[in-house]
Amino acid sequence: MVEPLADRVIQRIGQATELYHRLAHTAVNAFVKYVTNTVIIITFQRGDCMKRLSFRVAYLFN
Repeated sequence: MVEPLADRVIQRIGQATELYHRLAHTAVNAFVKYVTNTVIIITFQRGDCMKRLSFRVAYLFN
């Protein structure tokens, strides 16, 4: 009687752990994707600003 209960508890812990791992993995992936997108957006904005700035500088000196 005790063993099936222990087995069930172990099985439940295993399922919970697996679910937690899956959730953590998803969360990490989402975070990485978010950070990557943010970095890309910032980089593009910076690049755009630099282009505009260089055009303005070139315009001033010509």
